[in-house]
Amino acid sequence: YDVVILCHNESLRRSTLDLMDKFTGRTIVLGQIPRYCEYREEIDFGYSERYTDVNALVHALSGERFADIEADGIIGCKRAGKDGDVYLFCNGGDAERTMRAGLLKGAFALDMSCGAAYPLDTDTVTLYPRGSLAVFTGSGKTLNEWGIAVKELPVLSADGVRFSEGICGEITAPAMAAENENALVIDRADFTSGDVVLKDVPLAAIWHYRFYKLPEGTPFTISYKFFVEEIPDGAVELVIENAENADSITLNGKPVQCMRKRGEEQRSDNKSYKDLSFTRCRADSLRAGENEVVIRAKKINNIVEVCTHRHVTEKEHFPTEAEIMYVIGHFSVKRRGDRYVITKDDSPVSGNVAEGGYPFYSGALSCEFMHIFNGEQLLLEADCVYACLYVDGKKYVSGGDPLVFDTREIQGEKRVKLTLYNSLYALLGPHHVKGYDDLPWVDPGVFNDLSKYDNGYLVRPFGLKKIIPINRSEKR
Repeated sequence: YDVVILCHNESLRRSTLDLMDKFTGRTIVLGQIPRYCEYREEIDFGYSERYTDVNALVHALSGERFADIEADGIIGCKRAGKDGDVYLFCNGGDAERTMRAGLLKGAFALDMSCGAAYPLDTDTVTLYPRGSLAVFTGSGKTLNEWGIAVKELPVLSADGVRFSEGICGEITAPAMAAENENALVIDRADFTSGDVVLKDVPLAAIWHYRFYKLPEGTPFTISYKFFVEEIPDGAVELVIENAENADSITLNGKPVQCMRKRGEEQRSDNKSYKDLSFTRCRADSLRAGENEVVIRAKKINNIVEVCTHRHVTEKEHFPTEAEIMYVIGHFSVKRRGDRYVITKDDSPVSGNVAEGGYPFYSGALSCEFMHIFNGEQLLLEADCVYACLYVDGKKYVSGGDPLVFDTREIQGEKRVKLTLYNSLYALLGPHHVKGYDDLPWVDPGVFNDLSKYDNGYLVRPFGLKKIIPINRSEKR
């Protein structure tokens, strides 16, 4: 390293001090000067410069460069090695940025998404928002010794780099079918326990504000309502957290059978849904029109505050919950005014399926189509977390931006299966937070903050827009 920065260190390890004694570069201290070695002995620490304000330090270092690059908003790091140096460049912004660097031409781009290396024949690349480029300055022989495949430079990498302009076509996006059960989220309920009577309130107003404050063993009743326009074909199930520990559950006044028994080990199997404690229950008494689920139980729970639990000392502890309920099955969920209702399944679906019957769907969408490959990459315009492509028994995976598959090795007409995957946000939310996109992170406190509660549903798009074959505009 040329520069070492110590930030507000009061004490350093002996091993660190030994390294610093050998260091001949620039030593900068931000804030406190180190005074101790392992808090045992006082030291007289030597340094080149000291700053008390981080902005002054940033200004002082703004002219430092570890590589001769031309790019605004690109950050990077360098790792020196005996077989060649490795650089990592990253675009942390929300817009594409072009970078020019003399070290690129003649080096190798390392594709971190697929483990391949590409000889670089250009000194200029474009990084997508949050895209990254790893560069190795060593030889192709070294890469071969390391078992890294060296391939011709593509137009795009799934790491978020555009190496050149390409010739683009378009495949008509086929309709897609849901591979998993759809879900309706029921996140409002009536809650009664002793003198506490709440009518049609968000579950967020019940969890920590009412339910967890009840003394252990306190009886409570919680009821959920949802509307069915058309009875779906096939089985419909209720998903209720720790349902097996309730005293009784009814649907439209008739007993509901849980698929697990009280005390049965919770496993990720066909008795659960998405989470170990999300228990499936049969909904045999479903009817067209308004439906009501009523849970009667005793409050048993070791949660005492947000992210705070008491130790369980009981030999038998069967927790209950006042939580969001889900209705799952092969049906569509359509918006009707200010609520969502269940209708018959109308898949396959095209475009944004969140607006086409699957607003809370956290599963997969798939389609099949024929395509004549001619050494191109396939680029998707889609809203999803990641995607998989299956051709000739081989699986290709891509996530992030761009959603691109390196299918240049495939030739001829092939049947292709494409699968898109969504995240659990679609199911679990939070769905009612004002200013959600401006939050630096989401933790349990966000779900419980009623000051940010919005009655409207925050639903993210999910689906396929375009499939684009892309070739390099010229062979270089």
